Formats: sequence, C-alpha cells, structure tokens
Amino acid sequence: MTVSTTDNVVTYISGGPAFPIPYRFLQNSDIEAVLVKQDGSSETLMQGTQYALAGEGSQSGGTLTSAYAAGFLATPGASLTISRVMDAVQPTDLRNQGRYFAETHENVFDRLTMLIQQGFSILKRALLRPVGKNYYDAEGRRIANVADPSEQQDAVTKQHMEVYVGSLIGAGTGPINLASNVLYIDPNGITRTVQGMSGSGSATSGAGLIGYGDANAYAPNTVGGKVKSLQAVVESPSSSDLLVHSQLGQFAGSTIGRAIREANYERYSTLNEINSWLANSGAIKGHKVNILGDSIAFGAGAGTTFGNSIPENAWVRILGNALNEKYGIFSYGFVTPYTTNGTGTEIHTVSMTGTWTELFDAAAGHTPAGYARESTQANATLGFNQSVESSHFKIWYDGSVTGSFEISINGGATIVDTITTTGIGVGLEVSSTYACSPLAAGNTNYRVRVISGTVRITGISYLNDSTGLEFQLNNFSRDGRAGRYVAENVIKEMCRGCRALIWALAANDRSASGAALLDYKQRIDWLIQYANQYGTRLIIPDFLFINADNNAIRQELMRLALNVPNSTYIPFPNMLHINGTVQPAAYITTTINFTYDDVHLSQSIGHRTVAAAIGETLGVKASKLDNVTNNARWRPLNLSAASNQTLTYAGISKYRFYAKGMDLLLNINPVVSGTLVATVPGIPGNLLGRQYRSMPDATGKTMLVNISASGAITVFTDAGSSGVPTVVSLQVRVPLVRVAGFA
Repeated sequence: MTVSTTDNVVTYISGGPAFPIPYRFLQNSDIEAVLVKQDGSSETLMQGTQYALAGEGSQSGGTLTSAYAAGFLATPGASLTISRVMDAVQPTDLRNQGRYFAETHENVFDRLTMLIQQGFSILKRALLRPVGKNYYDAEGRRIANVADPSEQQDAVTKQHMEVYVGSLIGAGTGPINLASNVLYIDPNGITRTVQGMSGSGSATSGAGLIGYGDANAYAPNTVGGKVKSLQAVVESPSSSDLLVHSQLGQFAGSTIGRAIREANYERYSTLNEINSWLANSGAIKGHKVNILGDSIAFGAGAGTTFGNSIPENAWVRILGNALNEKYGIFSYGFVTPYTTNGTGTEIHTVSMTGTWTELFDAAAGHTPAGYARESTQANATLGFNQSVESSHFKIWYDGSVTGSFEISINGGATIVDTITTTGIGVGLEVSSTYACSPLAAGNTNYRVRVISGTVRITGISYLNDSTGLEFQLNNFSRDGRAGRYVAENVIKEMCRGCRALIWALAANDRSASGAALLDYKQRIDWLIQYANQYGTRLIIPDFLFINADNNAIRQELMRLALNVPNSTYIPFPNMLHINGTVQPAAYITTTINFTYDDVHLSQSIGHRTVAAAIGETLGVKASKLDNVTNNARWRPLNLSAASNQTLTYAGISKYRFYAKGMDLLLNINPVVSGTLVATVPGIPGNLLGRQYRSMPDATGKTMLVNISASGAITVFTDAGSSGVPTVVSLQVRVPLVRVAGFA
C-alpha cells in the first residue's frame, strides 16, 4: 500500500450524517473527531457512542457517520474536524531470518510517513516566525494562558493592562476628574487625555482627536451635524459650490479636523501670478492659460453657422472673453488647423491644395493639440481663411521633421517668412508674429506653401500684439484626442510659465484598461511632477458625465487634484443632480439637456454652465451674455456692395458688441445712394435703428448711413452735402434695445 495524499485532517461545516474521510487510516483508533459548537465550545466525540467508522486500512479512506454531529452542523456556526492522530510508536517486530512480507514492510513505511504528516500538521498550528522576519505571526488568533509580564519586553495580558491603567489613574496628581488625568481612546485607537482636545499646535491635537463617521445621522445642532452639512457641499455641490480643492491637510482619516478641512476649503488666487513672470521661459511664449482637451473643449455642439458657432457659444471661448476682459485685451489665441467637427465651427476655414495627411494619437502626441497636417508634396498649400478678426498671427509647426515652407498673406501676394526645419525640434515650434493685411472686403488668407521635404503644420494663433506675448487662452484641443497619447514634453511645456493649465482630457480614455490605463496614469504622474516643479495651477473639469465615481479615469483625475497644491477638481457628474449622484444618460441628455449625446455639451445649457463653473475657479464671470454683448474683439464687416477704403486692420470697416451696445467703424469708398453695403450678423437682440451722417471728408462732403434694427447698413445721398465725399467714414455707438435668448 502507499500513502497517496498529504492530507491528514478534514473539516466540515455542514452535511452529514455520513462524513467522508479522504485519507487512509491504519486502524479506527487513529481517528479523532472534534466538534466545535455554535457557542465556541468544543467536544471530542466518542467512537461507538457518538460516531461509527468504516474503511479501516482502505487505500481510499473511509467514512465517519455521526447523527449527533450532523444535528449541530444543520445550524451555521458549528464545525466537525476529523484528524488522523497516531501514537508515535513503531509496533511492528521483524525477526531475523524471518519471512519477507512486502506488505508488512510497506505498512511500516506508511506509518512513518503518516507520523511525519501528523508532525507537520501540528507544526502548522504553532506560533511561527516568518522567514526573514523578527516577529511571530499569530495569524489573527488569540494567544491564551499567557503569564503576566515580568521583563521589559514581555508580552502584556489584558488583565495586566487593565490593572496598570488603573494604577496610572490612581497615581494622577490632583482630583481624578482633571482633564489631564482622564484617559480615552481616540478615533484611531490611541490612548489620549481629555486635555489634548484643547490643543491646536498639531493635527494630533484639538479637532484631530474627535471622532466623526460619514454614515452617522447627527442631530442638527451638534458639531457632527454642522460638519455633515458642510460635507454635503463638497459631495453634492450646488452651482455656487463647484470646487474640490486638493489642500486637505494632514488630519487623520476619521477625525472632525479632516472633515472640516475637506468641506470648508479656501478659494485660492485666480491665476498663478508668479508664473506670469515666466511667460517666456518655455517653448510656449506669452501670458497664457493653456487647455489640453478633446472635442468637448474644441467646441462640439457649439453650432456651425456664422454668428452662431464656436466663437459665440463654446465654453472655451466664453471663458476666453471673460479672461480677455480681465486683462484688457481681445486676443483669440491658438486654434487647431481644421474648420469644424460637424457640430462646432471655428473662427476660420481651412483650405488645402495638393496632398496633406492628418496625424493624430501617438503619431502627433508630441504636438500641442495632438494633431498635425503633413505634406511632402512641393507647392502643396494649407490656407487659413477668415474675416480679419485680429491684427497679428503666428503659425505653429513641427520641427522634428526636415523640410522647408513659406508663410504668406492673401494667397501668396505677400510672403512674410520662409522657415526651414532640420529635424532637431520637439513638435512645439512656432513662427514669429506677423501683421495681417486685409483684402478689400475685409477678409484675409494666411497660407503655408511647401517648398521641400516634410512639412507639418500644427496650428495658428490669432493675436492683437506684435510681440505675441499678450495674454491668450490657448485651446490645444481636437476631436478624438485621448490623454494617454500626450507626450511628456508637451505636459512639461504646458506647465511652464502658465498662469493655469486646464486638463480636459478624459472622455476618450473613459473605458481604458490594461496598457491604455497604465499610459493614462503615466500622464497623470507627469502632470503631478511638472505642475509641482513649476508651481502650476491645475483646473481639472471632470466630463465623464455618466461614469461612476469609481471609474478608473475619474479616480485618476481625483488623484491628480489631491497631489498638486492649489489645484481644482470640478466633478460635473456629481453636480448635475441635487443628491450628488451620477445620473443615467437619459437624465443628462433629455431631462436637463446638459449634453446632446451624454458626452458632448449642449449649446443651450452645457457650454454655458461649464464656462461659468471654470470661470469661477479663475476668478472671472464667464457668461454667454457677456461673450456676445460685451466682447471687445472687433469683427470685420462683410461688405457686399462696397470696398474698404484703407486695407489695414486698424482701417477696415468693423463692428463689435461691447458694453451692451454695438460699436461700428465704417470706412468705405463712396457708393450709389440706396446701396445696402453690409448686414451685421448675429445681433443679440435688436439695435436702436436710426440714421447717421458720415464724418466730413477733406472737402466737407458727407453721406447718410442708415442702420436698421436688424443690422442692415444702407448708404444714402445727403441732401445737405455739396456732393459725394471721397470716403464714407462713420464711428458710432448703436444701443442694443433688447437682448433676446440669453440668461
């Protein structure tokens, strides 16, 4: 026979009355059955009276039958342990020159093997020291029958500790009820004195010593109740309480001090003023707020028609106008080199000749917006076409490839620069700043033409400062961009010299797992590293509207906020319902119309709300009403039957809606009386229509300019003038008498 199993113990917590014994036993007396009852008491059962055995000596084991044990195991909490327990003797006597019986010898070996197994079974239940460790591991079990300690390093029994603590209390100076003599166990299980509650010098005194439980329902007028109400502000924020700051302090996890720190946060300075002095220290020049985003930040859902598109409706541009107002400029900043994503159209249109290839994801991870247009075809052109809305521009390109290209204005009429790349760049290169030159109708074209090699264009910036260093909100966003593809150097340079960095990349990573999730976590690590290195203010809007709080990407956004001082995490998924819980797609899209597809913001609600929330974190009031009625950015008149008299940005005819009125600058060549020269688009309401007399020319001649309530501009002969002037010039402010459709 053999010993074919290493088992010598089996335990049952249910079943019976027949309990299989899955190991061999040589004789019935080797079996021991111990019943542990529900009250924790144990009983060694008696063979013959409380159980019977079958299978003695069988290779496959046997069966213990006990109706008595089965009665206890019918109720949870009891167990039956069946062990093979043998006397450590060798009862076989082999005589000299006796017959050799293999079975007899084998039984001797089997018995020795079973005794070895029995020894190991006992050893496993002993108090052992793990390999390489200097302590004994009781595996969470009690150690009973311990003697009272006598030496300094002896273990302490419960009774001895109770006696010792009682002696300390009895030995206290003064009355027993002095705060310095009254002991209690703090929320983290440490013995303290009541006197410590009055302290304020550290997080382990005062408020750090009072317990607090999230699940408890505290009475309204107690400290716990007040903390609960403050905590509700953080966990279920209202429209005026949108921020969760990372400055949580170092109070222990369950103390009242930490709960107050989490809820009663301090709003920090709007922009990183120290970083503003470092505006030229990195690859991205200028006083700036940078945005790294996807289609949500690009402007999906903002609209596609002129006067009702990204510049007017997208949250980024609403925010940009508020920041421009704060800093007294009207720059538009960076724009990705394409026109529209289908639901949002930018300030320009992009046109191409020849062959251009789109690069994105990992192939363009080293570029500012994670996107580039590449061409290797000589004379291929890439044009940015727009009405002249800024006085200057600059072109962004990828210097990590080798090639040459020229930059020109108005279809090549004026070449302003030729740039050669040698392959040593990093993907964040940008040209000098160039002045625009409008055409007669007020529009213009900025063109890149490939001369040789490989050319990659990554964007364009529209500015109103020849140095290119004025404040600008750079929207480095594109459709489909995922955070996990952003290169380390991009994150580093976005943090340098930046007043604030808005990390709005999560939507296209929301289902990431495995290697993709690890890549996203790496980007969060880089953000933590460089934001701390450069003292960068991070704004972290969470746009995963229907993903639960434990979503891996949402958890990474929270980790980012907690590890960068002065950062702000905005949990939009928890802000869209009064109870602070994440809602299903139908609620987000239909009930409150916050998005149109549970991912992208609606024009009417989503974009406005996000702009207001992020604006609050930056210390500005960002509203669509201000963006369309109080926007200092001039827009050229699209002249339909006239031409500009002066072809400069300062001299062309243009308008703006500012301070709840329309400012109009008209500077055109004379036209036939009754000519409709232009219609102002996108009027936020009605104008106070009236007729104005143009400014006299050098000889005193004038014309009449009629501006209707709908913005139609018509020029008529002035009966009081001696003739037609050489130029029709008008500078006037037209009141807005009604602003419609805006909150």
